Amino acid sequence: MTALELQIQKDMALLRDDEGMMKRLSKYVKRLIAQKNDDAAYTEEEFVAKVKQAEEEIKRGDCVSFSNMEDMDKWLDTL
Repeated sequence: MTALELQIQKDMALLRDDEGMMKRLSKYVKRLIAQKNDDAAYTEEEFVAKVKQAEEEIKRGDCVSFSNMEDMDKWLDTL
């Protein structure tokens, strides 16, 4: 076990009996995981590749477009 893991385990032991603190910790951990999995975590090369892929899909017509907000809202309501 690394020093960091030991420190985390020690810190968790201090919070274990406080349900409110454990809930806050759980929410924070979930946000960290979401942040890690966020699209913003892409490298610049991955981001550029995704943009190029999206542009190709648009050229092929593999997309949905709307002429006004009402049509878009109707389509979103079907999802």
